[in-house]
Amino acid sequence: MKTMNDKRRGATMLVSLVMVTLVGIGSGTLWVALRQQINVQSTVRLQDQSRALAEGGLAFAEAQLAEEGMLVPGETSFVLGEGTVTVFITQAPSGPGYRVESTGRMIEKLARGITTTLVGHLQQETLHTEVSP
Repeated sequence: MKTMNDKRRGATMLVSLVMVTLVGIGSGTLWVALRQQINVQSTVRLQDQSRALAEGGLAFAEAQLAEEGMLVPGETSFVLGEGTVTVFITQAPSGPGYRVESTGRMIEKLARGITTTLVGHLQQETLHTEVSP
């Protein structure tokens, strides 16, 4: 025969088990939400950095044009920190000047990368860059 004490102990154990389960579910949910937020922040940071690299490639082409008065069509690549920049220069299809395609790529430790490509049009007289994302 069960005593009143045994029933209380059983009820207390059941309540404790339910509470531990709820805390576990809550902790898991919080962990998943925090991990997603970290991933979003990391992606935004990589996008900003890859765009900055691509803009730097356009500035590189502008500086070359200002210094030498002309650009040599072709491709140039260089590494900056954890990122790479590739600048591809061609003659402008319509009129004088050059078409410059600059690609910035940031690579994280797990080989996840973000790439941004910008296209600019440089003219010798103005050194004006029109960026189209």
